[in-house]
Amino acid sequence: MKKYFLIIILLFSCSIIFAAEKANIGIITYYPYIIYSNTETSFYIYIVNNEDKTLYDLELSAFCDDNAEVTFDRARIAKIEPKENIRINVNITSKNKYYFDKDTFITYKISNNEFFYENRIKYTIKPVENFWVFIILSVVLLLIVVFVLIFFKLNKGEKDAG
Repeated sequence: MKKYFLIIILLFSCSIIFAAEKANIGIITYYPYIIYSNTETSFYIYIVNNEDKTLYDLELSAFCDDNAEVTFDRARIAKIEPKENIRINVNITSKNKYYFDKDTFITYKISNNEFFYENRIKYTIKPVENFWVFIILSVVLLLIVVFVLIFFKLNKGEKDAG
């Protein structure tokens, strides 16, 4: 009986400790979730403290599944009051050139020595700017050159025949 009592006490204390590590904090982002390939794209996010207490020494970090660099104008927040929102500017630089749309995930993490919070957001990486315009113009130009050459060849053949 003592053994079961100790197990219940241990489980209860572990659940209290685990509950203390979870903070009621959030990250608010806004659409569109679009990053342009091989360029820097700027966004802003809001850090929201939904707790009834002030949180101190928060550190903001991000990890991207793709080869992109995520930087913040403020990666450390000294203090955030209850129900307060803090705006953070985010710059995402996609280092790869993509020629088709590609989806990637960015995981934002807020932590201090008491808790951590993660939010994973899906972004779409758009192709290199004007890539398809250049491809279409090149194909049209090539077709025009081919038709002009065919026209001159046919026209020259009619002169030789007559």
